[in-house]
Amino acid sequence: MKLEIISAAILMFSGFFNTVTSTLQDSEYVPVEEVSYVTDENGNQVAIETSRYDWRRRRRATPQPSATATATARPTIMATATPTPIKTTPSPVALPSTQGRLKWGAAFPEWQPEAVGAFESMIGKPIDYYATFVHWGNEKDFPMLYSGVVRDAGKTMVIFWEAKDYNVPSVNQTQYNFDAVLSGKWDSYFTQFAKDARTYGGPVILIPYSESNDNSGPWGGQVNGNTVEKFKLAYQYITKFFNDAPNVKFGWAMNNVSSPQTDDNKIERYYPGDEYVDIVGVDGFNFGTPWQTWDQVFGSVLTMLSQYNKPILIASTASKEGPEKPQWIIDGFGTQIKKYPLVIGWVWFNERKERDWRVNSDAATLEAFKKVLP
Repeated sequence: MKLEIISAAILMFSGFFNTVTSTLQDSEYVPVEEVSYVTDENGNQVAIETSRYDWRRRRRATPQPSATATATARPTIMATATPTPIKTTPSPVALPSTQGRLKWGAAFPEWQPEAVGAFESMIGKPIDYYATFVHWGNEKDFPMLYSGVVRDAGKTMVIFWEAKDYNVPSVNQTQYNFDAVLSGKWDSYFTQFAKDARTYGGPVILIPYSESNDNSGPWGGQVNGNTVEKFKLAYQYITKFFNDAPNVKFGWAMNNVSSPQTDDNKIERYYPGDEYVDIVGVDGFNFGTPWQTWDQVFGSVLTMLSQYNKPILIASTASKEGPEKPQWIIDGFGTQIKKYPLVIGWVWFNERKERDWRVNSDAATLEAFKKVLP
C-alpha cells in the first residue's frame, strides 16, 4: 500500500513538472520551489521566483549548445563546451533610479577598509560608493573584508575586476586574455566569485575589463591576442555566472578617449548589449597636459553614452593638482554634471599616482570638493 501511494505521488509530481516545463520551454527557465506567473510584453506567461524578485536574473535552464543560430539568439561563444550565456530583455524596474540626488564615492589605493572612516571624517559626509580593485592574478577573492564598513553601512561596493597579474609589467599575459575566458579556463574562479558576491549580499556594481579601449592592460581590446568582438563575447560570458546573485549589477566602463583613436577602437564598438549591461560608465581624468575643463573631459562621451538610455556612472575621475583644480571640481560637479539627466553618480580616484589626484591635494581643493557634495 505504501509503495502504491509513493508511486502515485511521483506520478503527480512528474505531471506537474512536465506542465510547468512545457510552459517555460520558450523562455528557458526551470521550475523553482515557489513559482508565480506574470505576463511579459510579448504576451507570454513567465515564471518568477517570488522569494528573490529580480527581473534581470531569473533562474533558467542550462541551454544546450546549438549549431544553428536563430533570429533572436544571443552571440554564440565558440571554442568552449560551456553553454552560451543567454539573457532575457531586462525590465526597466531592474535599473537604478535616476531620480533624486546624485550619489558619489571614492576609490582608494590597495585594500584599506579603514580608509572609509578616515575619508568620511575628512570630508564630513558619508560616501555612497566605495570603489576597489580586484586582480585575477593577485588579491583575486571577493573582498569580504568590506562587509562591515561598506555593506553594513548601506553603501554600494564598486569593483573594478581586472584580468591581470600586476607583478608582470606587460600587457602580454595570455592566461588572462579573452580566449582563455571563453575556453572555460576561469570558470571555477567565476563560480566562486559569484557565490561569494551573493553571500556578501550588499549592493555591488561589478565592472569587468574597465577601459579596454585604452589598451593599457592585458584585457585591452587590441592587445594580448584580443579583439573587440572577443571582448564582447567574454563580457557576456562572465555575466551568466551571476544569474543567482541579484545583488550584483554589471557595469560597462570605457575610458573617455580611445587609444588608439581608430574606427576599430571606438567606445561604442565595445558595447556588449542591453541584455548584459545594467549601468554604462566612463573613466576620465584631467592630466593637465594640456589642461582640460570638466566638459572637455566628459561632455562628448556622456552625450554618446546617453543613447543607451541606461543609468550612467562616472566610474573614476580626478584632476591634476594645481590652482585651477578647485574650480574644475566646482564647475564639473556643481554645474556641468546636471546637464546629463541619466548620470546617477560619480567616483573620485583618491590617490597620488601619475598626479596628485587626491581631494586634499591642497586646502582649497578640499573645500571645493566639500562644497559640491550632494
